[in-house]
Amino acid sequence: MVKTRGLLVAAATAAAAVMVSTGAAHADATDDAYVQELGSHGITLPASVQPSNLGHSVCDYMNLGASIQEATKNLLENGFQGMTFNAHDVSYVTWGAHTHYCPNTPVTGRP
Repeated sequence: MVKTRGLLVAAATAAAAVMVSTGAAHADATDDAYVQELGSHGITLPASVQPSNLGHSVCDYMNLGASIQEATKNLLENGFQGMTFNAHDVSYVTWGAHTHYCPNTPVTGRP
């Protein structure tokens, strides 16, 4: 079983390091598609949350071996950059992140 809290911290730390080293993220077609998909389900990200940072944090967590279900549970329990999600919305956030940012990452995690 994946230790969700420790992996989230590792993924968030890695994402923060990338942000600091590369400066502010700029929206691109992938970000636009992700935001549009979330919007179609009534989910709006606050201006302070970069879609790519949210999406990549889900993918980073999954790339550490978490299943999409574990990533969903982790995001539901811990939120992201002060943003919290309800049980309905969080599945759209994680599946959308997988679809747009890491479609080749296995959704089942590593054994």
